[in-house]
Amino acid sequence: MGPVLTFATFVGTNTGSLTTARMFTSIALLKLLSVPLAIPGVMAAINCFQRIQTYLEADTKSDHRLLIQEAHNGSPYIAEHDGGLHGGSEYELQKMKPTAGISHHDLQDQDAVVIRNGTFGWKIEDEPVLRDINVSIRKTHLTMIIGAVASGKSTLLKALLGETPSTQGFVYISSKEIAFCDQTPWLINGSVQKNVLGFSVFDGPWYNTVIHACGLEEDLATFPNGDQSLIGSQGITLSGGQKQRVVCSPLL
Repeated sequence: MGPVLTFATFVGTNTGSLTTARMFTSIALLKLLSVPLAIPGVMAAINCFQRIQTYLEADTKSDHRLLIQEAHNGSPYIAEHDGGLHGGSEYELQKMKPTAGISHHDLQDQDAVVIRNGTFGWKIEDEPVLRDINVSIRKTHLTMIIGAVASGKSTLLKALLGETPSTQGFVYISSKEIAFCDQTPWLINGSVQKNVLGFSVFDGPWYNTVIHACGLEEDLATFPNGDQSLIGSQGITLSGGQKQRVVCSPLL
């Protein structure tokens, strides 16, 4: 509000004409004066504290997924929680009655993911996005989820990762080590090679295999410094397709 009040006062006092040169010079001076006052920094700090407080007051995340192998070695019937999250408490597990008709024998070693009577949504107090989902995904099979926009495809995938809150049913997975490539790529401000390696140690033959599998060979040929080219913050120097190819490489 500093420039607005300054120019309004200047015009109101009729001390002179507000020329373009005088206006831009004044804006530059006001900018220089506002930096030592640190008002933007103080407001940013307050917002940061508010976000930290919101995070600390949030409910504790509880992973409701169960391993298929544990189901085989545990109860003869699939466990079921009693209605979801209550004030951040963990799920209360109870044995299902035999009349439920779903036993651990329905879980096969070939299953990668099994969802039984799953209901998922992003907020417990809102209406669920997905209801009564029953899915079995086999290992070594290519499975595609096809649907209209905003039909819940991403919500279902996040449910497999344990990110989507569940109010009913269960998600069984063969392993909790799951590679996931989100629609919004996450890239670090570094070289292409650094983004491909992630936290892994460089292995020449495997690195070349990953580059070929992700279709990055043609992209690297166009970069001025090859895989040592810097991609900038959030991959600003890359196209949309190049971002997806780079972000997929650490998953391999």
